[in-house]
Amino acid sequence: MNQAHLCPNSAFTVGNKILGVKDGDKTVRLGELTVITPEMYEDFAQFKETNSMFRMTGKCQRNNCSNWKNDHCNIPSILEKLGVEAVDEIPDCDIRQGCVWYAQEGESICRYCNQICNQ
Repeated sequence: MNQAHLCPNSAFTVGNKILGVKDGDKTVRLGELTVITPEMYEDFAQFKETNSMFRMTGKCQRNNCSNWKNDHCNIPSILEKLGVEAVDEIPDCDIRQGCVWYAQEGESICRYCNQICNQ
């Protein structure tokens, strides 16, 4: 697996990009990726739940991530264990071709993606 893959479940930090905003238990895509600038980061620093407000993407951290187990991202299997419901149609995605989940699981994981939000 390529080190340059993107994680669709990254933290709110400078340089990462916002994929969408949380709306209940789903993520609503913004339509285009928004880079988290130092100014934006500072503006939102007062909110402790920033990772629950937005859905971010950034470079996959692989071994430096607690979700990386046995040379793959463990989040797709966690979603399955939690019983997260899949949607019928595969949503549009700005990062699919570089997404680590897509590289691992293929198109099937895309049916779950908008159903989750960072917590």
